[in-house]
Amino acid sequence: MDDVQAFTTTMSMFTWVVCVTAMILHVVGAWVGWWPFEYWPTYLAATIACLLNVVATGLTVQLRRHQ
Repeated sequence: MDDVQAFTTTMSMFTWVVCVTAMILHVVGAWVGWWPFEYWPTYLAATIACLLNVVATGLTVQLRRHQ
């Protein structure tokens, strides 16, 4: 149980960092005009990371409630 909780907590933090980083790259890339970052791949990466973050955070909260 502790291993699963550690994993979900780590995934929650990791996906949060990826989400924020991808969103920053997307916004700054669109503003500055950096080609790879101003189009949909970074927006898609941020969206997927944010969704995974919600799932991992939800699992972490559920595991903490059942302890």
